[in-house]
Amino acid sequence: MSINVLHPHEFMMKDEKIHVHFMNRLLALAVGPSKLVFMNEQCRITHSAFLGRDLSSNRIVPVPIDERHEALQKQSTSVMFFTSGTTKLGSAPTRLGEALGCGVPVIANEGVGDVADIIRRYNVGVIVKDGSEAAMAVALDELELLRSDPDLPSRCRKAVEEVFSLEAGTEAYRKIYADILGHPDSPEAAPAVAQAANA
Repeated sequence: MSINVLHPHEFMMKDEKIHVHFMNRLLALAVGPSKLVFMNEQCRITHSAFLGRDLSSNRIVPVPIDERHEALQKQSTSVMFFTSGTTKLGSAPTRLGEALGCGVPVIANEGVGDVADIIRRYNVGVIVKDGSEAAMAVALDELELLRSDPDLPSRCRKAVEEVFSLEAGTEAYRKIYADILGHPDSPEAAPAVAQAANA
């Protein structure tokens, strides 16, 4: 198992830093600190201080956006924590779709759009109860069990196709417009709905 830190530490929200640090500490203990790979020197320094380990020999691997999928495919799990709140209720993190599209399960927190619902509905990851180290330990145990399922990568892909694909998004908007215009939700209504959407 390798854990890649794909974004600079300084761009993370305060709560996200704490959550990721707790999880990284537990993952480092589970797989060995030498398996941690960082995006930049600042990430490596801050994690080294938090873990109390010398990580100076750990690799630093910047990941250009067009190579993100290759980096994700080398991971066993994607950890993403977000600061929850009213402004996050309508969020749809790009990282979630990227990870699942690469067949990679996700560890995340509640309160960010429908992230938790998608993860639970498709059984493609673990939702952490809170930011405590105890909750992180529970999540890691649940993750270990989940990753033993050989059907996990295909479920991740299915979740992306059914939730984030262009076809799924187009159909969802078609139904919304059909409802607004008072048309029955049927294929025959599609031309009128499309005309209204393009008006």
